[in-house]
Amino acid sequence: MKHTALIKVDLKNKISLPEKNKNIFEILREKIFPKNEYKEYFFELDRLIYVLEKIRIIYSTMGISDIVRISGDAVDFYVDMHEKDNDFKNRLSAFNSELQSSFEKLHDKITLILQKKTNDLDYTIENIIVTRTLDYSIIIRLTALVKQVSEDEKVKKEFELFVYKLEKNIKKFINANEVFLKIDLPEIQEKEQDKNEKQLLEKKEEPQRDIPKSAVGHLKNGYSNEFFPLYGVTLGITTENELKKKGVRAKYRDNSGQKYKYYSINNTNFWYDNGIAERMYITHTDAMPEKWQKIGFDWNSSYSEWLKLMEKLDFFVSIVRKPQTVWYDKHRSFSAEFSASKKITENFELTFRFSFNYSRGRKVDSKDTLYNISINIA
Repeated sequence: MKHTALIKVDLKNKISLPEKNKNIFEILREKIFPKNEYKEYFFELDRLIYVLEKIRIIYSTMGISDIVRISGDAVDFYVDMHEKDNDFKNRLSAFNSELQSSFEKLHDKITLILQKKTNDLDYTIENIIVTRTLDYSIIIRLTALVKQVSEDEKVKKEFELFVYKLEKNIKKFINANEVFLKIDLPEIQEKEQDKNEKQLLEKKEEPQRDIPKSAVGHLKNGYSNEFFPLYGVTLGITTENELKKKGVRAKYRDNSGQKYKYYSINNTNFWYDNGIAERMYITHTDAMPEKWQKIGFDWNSSYSEWLKLMEKLDFFVSIVRKPQTVWYDKHRSFSAEFSASKKITENFELTFRFSFNYSRGRKVDSKDTLYNISINIA
């Protein structure tokens, strides 16, 4: 079980920069660049660094200093691969210095992901700073995973207090037009009347097909989105019997001599477990489903383009293996991996895992570097 919340901070026309001593970067840029020509650029740069520092102060007052990722327009500047704690201040300072010294076009979107662990909850806090002037804002998505031994009511109160404290600190340290807050808490208890009504409805809607008992709950919470149904199959919903009617059983066997647990439909393999279709696996040699092509899925896209697309589709992106160059078959090759997850219904979370390997590309913007995509529902 998890709790989620969304905070949006409207900053349009509200950031006034305080007077301060100039650092070495500001002194150098005034000597090198014409004042009028670069005035707007440097104002935007100073404003962004000011906002980033305010965010650091907000979390510092709450004892949060564990940064997981810093990125600009989906290109990673820092990814914590060694689980270092208390490094937010140093990493943000290094990122600010990089911004000041690069003299490049500013990012449209900066993403900071932090985490915090308590006895009952594991928090992930995604901060997105949208720097476009017309919709300058901070979007904060909080997700708190509940540990198994926790008491429901106690956890609910802890999460609410955490969110309200964060909102209070935002209002204290940032001069905003508006702070919008939405908390999504799982229901802790149901009224007895609601329970009885729910049981009656479930009895009426009970499927009459010959399907595993574990599938019944899935069928009552079906979904439809830009990804599924695909060729008549919906992960988490479609049963093994339905796969059997639509597709061809796997021909190959595993090491124990058992046939692999998938059916092929339109040359796409749908894997099942406990009587339900639960996952897919496609590689660059497979045709990208036409339905997915319409929303931007393209084998030819670069790593950076895939990241931007999944974030645009409102998925939570997590770096599994940061970009690097490795040797493969006597040539250098781009290698990386990330996952993208999204809660699509109350009961289902859809996850894509993108693995980049074996190509001749070497950079995050090199085309055609994606090798495979695995998809699962949980």
